[in-house]
Amino acid sequence: MAVGGSLDLELTSGGWLTLETEWLDYDGVPHTLADLDVEGAHIVGETELILNIGMGMKWFAPVNEDGVLELLLIAGRIDASSEFEVMQRNLTMENSGGQGVTIRAGQESPPTVMSHVRLANHEITVSTLNSTGGDPSHEGEVDDVMAVAGTIGGLDSLEFIVGVDYEGHEPLDSFSVFGSVAGTDSNDWLVEFHNGSEDWNVTTAFDMGLDNTLNFSNLNVRVTPANQSIAHSFEGGHGVTMTITTFDGYLEDHTFTVRIPQIHGFALTEPMDETYGIQPGEALNVGIKFTNTGNGDERFEFEFDDTELPEGWERTGATSHTIGAFVSSTHTITVVAPANASQEDFTIYVSVRDKANGTYPDIEIHVQTSQPALRIDS
Repeated sequence: MAVGGSLDLELTSGGWLTLETEWLDYDGVPHTLADLDVEGAHIVGETELILNIGMGMKWFAPVNEDGVLELLLIAGRIDASSEFEVMQRNLTMENSGGQGVTIRAGQESPPTVMSHVRLANHEITVSTLNSTGGDPSHEGEVDDVMAVAGTIGGLDSLEFIVGVDYEGHEPLDSFSVFGSVAGTDSNDWLVEFHNGSEDWNVTTAFDMGLDNTLNFSNLNVRVTPANQSIAHSFEGGHGVTMTITTFDGYLEDHTFTVRIPQIHGFALTEPMDETYGIQPGEALNVGIKFTNTGNGDERFEFEFDDTELPEGWERTGATSHTIGAFVSSTHTITVVAPANASQEDFTIYVSVRDKANGTYPDIEIHVQTSQPALRIDS
């Protein structure tokens, strides 16, 4: 038995909250939070209102059989909210609502309706049904294709047929479509669409929905790669993204992989000097200035024929060079003459091979010993 306890209480004037509730089923028929088992629109679980009077004070409050909450509260603002799910048209649809009310001491608040809205759901799934125009020898999925070289340095267009399945909750949904290409050459690609109209454009639109169509299989995509002289060949191909959007910000991306056949090429940027002079005991750096004229990352192998290299001389330098598409660089070799080198005249032959085993004309490095000439004037 406790002895000596005390409790301080303060009575304050309050006011009555009268909050009505309302939600609409898919057909637009109004109901309250007390209507849990409507034919064709069954509420999943129980419905509860959350009351928040601030300062971290909130609790759940039930509604009566008429879907109304009547409660005596202290004066001030109160915020009510509620979320629930409704099973209708064999789909689980989310509903949400909220309402703020100001309670005045000694008064009954005017009847206020907290309306719930069905949360928008525009969800779709996208799949590639067919593709044409690619290299038939390429072993890839239907959305992974290899472009084919056309005429006058161009690459043939590739076409895809895309299917869209509607999984949203809207009676009618309008979707817009546009495309983009990843890569440094993306500005030179063209992505076009049509929705069955045969009228190709950089954008298109189509409608779906529960009261419209749930399956659309006539979304056509045409991809025209950049000209072969500037189109890069990436190991993983170019990602061509089709973006489908709605007016309120929903979007779904679907990506195709378009591969560009790699072209290999090696060319000297500057001709080699006719002769490279070197003095005894010196090291001579010779730069081979070249360009990867191919459209993909390349690894050139350099092989040296040193059979004419005099005894005691050295030739050093890397035997490979990795370089990007359309990039110029310098491959350097070093020739070292011994201190006792005499008058020598020889050639080092350099052969180049790309990663596809393509070969190019040999590069000749002609080296001569240059020695000072002494003259005595009498």
